[in-house]
Amino acid sequence: MNCYNFELNISSYIDGEMKYLIREKFNQHKNTCIECSNKLSDIANLLDNMPKLNNITTSDQFEQNLKHKIAIYNSKGPSIWDRLLEFKPLGYRPLPAMGILAALFLLISSSYYLVYEDSLPDFNYNNLSNNSKNLNSSSPRSTIVNPKQQQSAIAISDSVEDSNIKLRNNSIRLVGGK
Repeated sequence: MNCYNFELNISSYIDGEMKYLIREKFNQHKNTCIECSNKLSDIANLLDNMPKLNNITTSDQFEQNLKHKIAIYNSKGPSIWDRLLEFKPLGYRPLPAMGILAALFLLISSSYYLVYEDSLPDFNYNNLSNNSKNLNSSSPRSTIVNPKQQQSAIAISDSVEDSNIKLRNNSIRLVGGK
């Protein structure tokens, strides 16, 4: 038997609930280990002297006051922090739920920004379809564009500051560099 097992079996030795073989090993260790023997004698002395201690007297209302304070403590319910930790919206714990809410907020706000901040240009679809018919019926053109040739711009550059610019036919007005 080692010192650790000796300490574990002290209470069963004192109570007399130890089996014979274990008791023999316990006694052998007690006779060979001075520290464990001193520990056993200290605990035995403590148990012998405990009944000799003076009784402490309390007030008549002590037990009633104690029960009242225990009842108040038990009736309090969980703290705000405990309730927040136990809060599970839609069955999720708070941190993942807050992450989901933040993602939803970002999705809705970015959708709002994309839909309402910039608007698409108005197209005359009839005119576009007529132009495409004319292009298809005419002779095929070369698709190579020579950058030295002067070509009219499809879009007017950023026109936020100058609202007096008159749009040419078939041109797009760029706002904010977009």
